[in-house]
Amino acid sequence: MNGKQLLVATIALTLSGGAYASEIYKWTDEDGNVHYEDRPSGAPTEQRMALTYRRTDSGAVQQRIQSRLDRQSTREEQRAAADAEQQAAEADAAEAE
Repeated sequence: MNGKQLLVATIALTLSGGAYASEIYKWTDEDGNVHYEDRPSGAPTEQRMALTYRRTDSGAVQQRIQSRLDRQSTREEQRAAADAEQQAAEADAAEAE
C-alpha cells in the first residue's frame, strides 16, 4: 500500500462517524496486502495504530476565508484603479495629439 492509499484509508476511517473505532489494527497478509481492522486479527505482522482526532476550529477557518476574501477584494480594487489610470493616460495622450 502506498502513501496515497494509506491517506485515503485514514481519511475514510476518520470521517466514518458512526463506525469510528477507538483502535485500529494494521496487518499484512502472506501476499503482501495491507489490511486495516477495528479488531485484532491475531496476525504476526499486526500493529496497533494510534489514532487521534482534533476538532476543527471553525472560527479560525472563517478568519482564513475572510482574510482571503479581503486580499482578493484589495487586488481587484487595485486592478480597477490601475485600469482607470491607464485609460485616463490614453485619453490624455489622444487629446494631446
